[in-house]
Amino acid sequence: MQYYLFLVFKTKVKWKSIIIFTLLTVPPFVYALSFAFAIKNSGDLYLAVYDSFISESLIPLFNDIISSRLTNWGG
Repeated sequence: MQYYLFLVFKTKVKWKSIIIFTLLTVPPFVYALSFAFAIKNSGDLYLAVYDSFISESLIPLFNDIISSRLTNWGG
């Protein structure tokens, strides 16, 4: 995005570069956006956070890191 803005505000704008950049970046973005909305409409895209980010994500991760099954290097 910064490259695109740099080209737009540059004094000698090369329109061919802008067109090529736009043709290479916009279609994948549109496809990814439409794919994400299709997943959302089917009900498969959801956030399963019921309590909070810390209690649902960070605390279980921390417990896994300090648990014996990850720190038991000797066997």
